[in-house]
Amino acid sequence: MSDILPPQLAFVSATGAGGVVFTNSNGVGASGTVSGTIPSLASGTPATITLTTTVINAPPNGTVIANPVAVSAAGETNVLTNNASVSVTVANTADLSGQVYIDTNGNSVRDAGERGIPNVTVTAIGIATGTGQPVMQTALTNANGLYTFVALQLGTYTIRQSQPIDFNNNTSIAGTALGIPGFNEVNEVVLAGIAAGYDFPETQLVSKRQLLATTAPTPVRVAVDGASRGTGATRRR
Repeated sequence: MSDILPPQLAFVSATGAGGVVFTNSNGVGASGTVSGTIPSLASGTPATITLTTTVINAPPNGTVIANPVAVSAAGETNVLTNNASVSVTVANTADLSGQVYIDTNGNSVRDAGERGIPNVTVTAIGIATGTGQPVMQTALTNANGLYTFVALQLGTYTIRQSQPIDFNNNTSIAGTALGIPGFNEVNEVVLAGIAAGYDFPETQLVSKRQLLATTAPTPVRVAVDGASRGTGATRRR
């Protein structure tokens, strides 16, 4: 068996077919020609070989990598049936992160002591660069209000939070990959590498019951029978 690896692939390992050892002309971690000798097989007997490679040289997103494999045998006349080719499309990825928190002083910066809001769903919706395929991925904030999209395909995105109950969204924050902040979302985020700082500051709403419970009554003093008394009604003689 012989496999001339394309320049975007590096050899990692190859196994199968009775424990045969496969080698690469340029060693592990590089492109080259992978070859090995498969034991004799009876006619019609299949043999499975697993070849593991990794992508190198940072091909652009959407690049199609074709890897043809040729198998030859003594006395074999129909060699085309022994050959195969596998193609993969490169989908480069990066992480994007941010936080959802209670912005107590309303300055759109998470200051010391400001609590994160857990269990908030944040969604990345966009189009992958190169492939043009739609992408949607969700993340959930942790106990500290932090979230991360892991291995998000490079592309252009809207990062949108689901508004947490009992809170009101302030202006959303565009992070290191920039974007256009809006209500509960940041639009036109061009993800080309690791990005951070996509934050959603929130103001906690106060209910009518909470407002009444925290508002102290104002005492009123009135005259009763010519004497100064506390809160009450005025009586005439």
